[in-house]
Amino acid sequence: MEIDIRDLGARTTDILQTEIIQKAIDDCFLTGGGTVKIPESRRFRGFFILTG
Repeated sequence: MEIDIRDLGARTTDILQTEIIQKAIDDCFLTGGGTVKIPESRRFRGFFILTG
């Protein structure tokens, strides 16, 4: 599975995209693993919990 955070609604704004990125990480975990694609940007940032 590969999830691009932009497909979940992430945008390059001044608003943190933490919830969307965390959802992508959780979705990958729940389906047995995968890749979360985060485009190069200084705006996509925050605190995340990685599950494994």
